[in-house]
Amino acid sequence: MNQMDEIPAEPADSRRDGRSSRHDGRRRELMDRAIAYVLREGFGGLSLRPMAESMGISHRTLLHHFGSKEAMLERVLAELRERELRHLNLRALEQQQDPVAMVDASWAQLSAPERLPFWRAFFEIYAQAVKHPEQHAEFLEGVVKAWLPALTQACVARGVLPERAETIATVMTDGCRGLMIDLLTTGETARVSRAYAVLHELLQRELDAAAGT
Repeated sequence: MNQMDEIPAEPADSRRDGRSSRHDGRRRELMDRAIAYVLREGFGGLSLRPMAESMGISHRTLLHHFGSKEAMLERVLAELRERELRHLNLRALEQQQDPVAMVDASWAQLSAPERLPFWRAFFEIYAQAVKHPEQHAEFLEGVVKAWLPALTQACVARGVLPERAETIATVMTDGCRGLMIDLLTTGETARVSRAYAVLHELLQRELDAAAGT
């Protein structure tokens, strides 16, 4: 009897689950590397062959795991969005739903120099999605509205009426994104920071008014 004969055969379901776990783990690894490539090289004109070469694999491997270039890019879009939502929700938990502290903490991290590659890719992807909405419907559906609930709920918890709270959350979300475009375009950190301070004051005034102070 050889060594392999001494090992009991695993049930078919167990073997299948093992293969599935390894496949999912490999796909997760490839997704992380694909995101790193997009953040480094950008989204426009992206081709699987140069991406695969940069990752040290064949383009067939990417197709095997993701099905098509379009499907893989949709996964990249969804993952980037989910990462930022997780960041926002974490800030909400850390700041105990204090809207001002939540937004300040998010702005400080999102506007940090090491985050700029993300924003370059994000806005490039955003432009492509707006240009081809039929191909990026899922991204467009969540790119604005998915960001609003955490801040809206935090404002409501501080006494702001729900509709007004959603409006405030919209102004803060869109305002911060506009300031990020400015920062990416000009690199004028001091001026952009002063502009953000105005958004901060606007939010604080709304909360003070709701509290009757």
